[in-house]
Amino acid sequence: MAGGKPADTTIEYKIFYTTTQLGTYSYKRSGKSVESKLSMQAGPGVTINSEIKGTQEKGVFSDLSFSLEQGKVKVNSTFSGKKLTVDRGDGKPITLDSDPKEVFWANIHPQIGKDMLAGVESPNTKVKIHLVDSWSPLELKISPKPSITRMVKGKSIPVRVFHVDFPGVGLDYFLDEEGDVLAMDVPQQKVRFIAEGAEKVFEDPLAKYPNLSQATHKVETIEWKMKTRDGAELVSTVVKPKEPGKYPVILSRTPYGRAASAFGAEFWAERGYVFVSQDVRGAGGSGGEWDPFMFEAQDGYDAVQAAAAAEWSNGKVGMIGASYGGYVQWAAASLKPPALKAIIPQVSPPSSAMENLPYDQGVFTLFQNLWWLKIVADPKQSNMAAATQGITKPEALKKLPLSKVDDELFGKNYPLFDKWVKRETAKDWKGWNFGSATSKVTIPVFHISGYFDGDQIGTQLHWRALAKQGHGRQWMIYGPWTHAFNTTQSLMGEDFGPEAIMELDSEYLRFFDTYLKDKSVGQAEKPRSRFFVTGENRWRDSKTWPPVGKPANFFGQVQKGKTAKHILGTEPTSGNLLIKFDPAKVSVPKALTGTLDLQSQNSVKFKDIVNDDPYFVTAPFATDRVFAGAAKLEFEVRTNAQDTDFFAALIEIRPDGTIWPLGQGGKYRASYRMGLDKRVAITPGKPFTVRMEFWDVAHRVKKGSKLALALSSNSFPMASRNLGTMEPAFTAKKWVVQNNLILSSKASPIRLTLNEISAKP
Repeated sequence: MAGGKPADTTIEYKIFYTTTQLGTYSYKRSGKSVESKLSMQAGPGVTINSEIKGTQEKGVFSDLSFSLEQGKVKVNSTFSGKKLTVDRGDGKPITLDSDPKEVFWANIHPQIGKDMLAGVESPNTKVKIHLVDSWSPLELKISPKPSITRMVKGKSIPVRVFHVDFPGVGLDYFLDEEGDVLAMDVPQQKVRFIAEGAEKVFEDPLAKYPNLSQATHKVETIEWKMKTRDGAELVSTVVKPKEPGKYPVILSRTPYGRAASAFGAEFWAERGYVFVSQDVRGAGGSGGEWDPFMFEAQDGYDAVQAAAAAEWSNGKVGMIGASYGGYVQWAAASLKPPALKAIIPQVSPPSSAMENLPYDQGVFTLFQNLWWLKIVADPKQSNMAAATQGITKPEALKKLPLSKVDDELFGKNYPLFDKWVKRETAKDWKGWNFGSATSKVTIPVFHISGYFDGDQIGTQLHWRALAKQGHGRQWMIYGPWTHAFNTTQSLMGEDFGPEAIMELDSEYLRFFDTYLKDKSVGQAEKPRSRFFVTGENRWRDSKTWPPVGKPANFFGQVQKGKTAKHILGTEPTSGNLLIKFDPAKVSVPKALTGTLDLQSQNSVKFKDIVNDDPYFVTAPFATDRVFAGAAKLEFEVRTNAQDTDFFAALIEIRPDGTIWPLGQGGKYRASYRMGLDKRVAITPGKPFTVRMEFWDVAHRVKKGSKLALALSSNSFPMASRNLGTMEPAFTAKKWVVQNNLILSSKASPIRLTLNEISAKP
């Protein structure tokens, strides 16, 4: 070995999530023989055990055994003599011919695959590897980063750093002079592998903020119970400083198991906070009826006040949490509990069941609702593994009436799904219809979301409601992220760069230090909105959202003839457009009003997603143009049905034919045109105006690209079919073929309006 290092090597690692140790990893090498073993906690109650043994030379194995055990998942594979045998524990092992020549790499074994970094000197070097986990070839992009000098086992040594783009995840490797891995960092997941003696490879990002609360406390974990006003007992896991005293409280409420929500709570307790992770009503260990979202306002109020009165509390409470855990913060804040001083809602749904899920502008979001139902059907033991499982019987989604889809798909009836289908207006969701109260929230708010977050509309509506009332203490970060915020560095083959992932812990700590500890740490000087501009791939700051700009109007110009393609121009013209929808002939749409595979590492060509639905396209842009905020679409239409839907999407078509979606499009169900609290039938043949708003985005459309607007009356199975009648969805079986004629004229054109901001960064 170089530098006189012995061939026999043993390296022991610790695995951390933030400051919480998850497990251990060991690597042993004796000549060409390698043994790599890992045991870690992947989540509450979920342990991963994995082992690799074999003979390896220059990164390539001539023989190998691999085992992985994660919950009920067990995989064992052996490779020898160009034969691979894989046993997934189903009693049906398979044997394949295989002769991989690439460097081997394993997902959670840092030292396996270190040889792939050898010789990489240029940014975005493409390296072919063989992935042990799935026994498949893969191409990674690897970039060297500036070397650093760090203390390792008491000696100051040079450390080489490489950034690896694994599909959907960015990894940083830190190597010693011999090429062994001192550490591996997965910023998106807050997970680090650190070799013994190499702890100082990482600089604490909070160390540069000495004015923020530092980790000076030892911690302990206790259980705490409280009762709501109607007697339901709610159970919490409390992680707190071990020293007796009264501390500010950070409350997190969840239906997914309080242990998961408390993961990493030591970060807060070490810094002088009490972190309370509570199972919501009917979920986990808590009592009461499970009716999602419906009791969270009153229960949230009671939980805040009870936490404030606890013996370990100083009376000040903040809240943090994502998704459902973001919604519960708005629910509690809407009732203004006196002890609630600040909230950090992350990827929060809105304060209405009719504007995202289970309904979006009155459209039943079928696929999303079924996906979530699988997770929460048994709230005493939520099934998070279902989040990655697909639909195995797609034809079941066509079942009528809508209330029977769950029976057909899962082979059983879920009363919870029936409730969702029955509650068709805002009046049916009294516990989850407090949007007007949201605007009265006066405490400080720190919003977090992404343009491709399925609940992003909540952030959009909440920010707007507070801004309209002149709320002076709200901050927001919008990233190029999905619902798994601050984890996506690339989508659809678009690499945003490592800057797309933010260090958020100091941002959260600064916010709570300010409003729960009354510390002067510069929160007021932080930009009110920080947003990532895709296409430009950099962050911008603004005092407002959307940033100040000017309206950019485009008009749909209908072309004659049987063509799906029309012009998106700068002047209104006349010309009617027919959009036909037959509920009996639904299929998964290829058009952009359907759903793109954002997680794909491959770019998408426009020709591969367009179908017979109409779309409008501009001429190539003469200059770069940047749009930020929510686009608006307006047009006049008449139909033969009593009800119908419209779906719209905006995309950039690049000169090479690839596309990029400008955020998430708009939805419109005509029977709710008078408001979401009632359905009003259309008079067949009588014109009405469609006004549709898209979801927030910030994107730079490059010179030479085109902007396209896609329209459809079908987004099945993401959305339930509109049958064209006014019969309640719970019982409706009959449908009407909908002939929707868009009436475009100079006086009443198809008008698309975007907020255009300066192209200068």
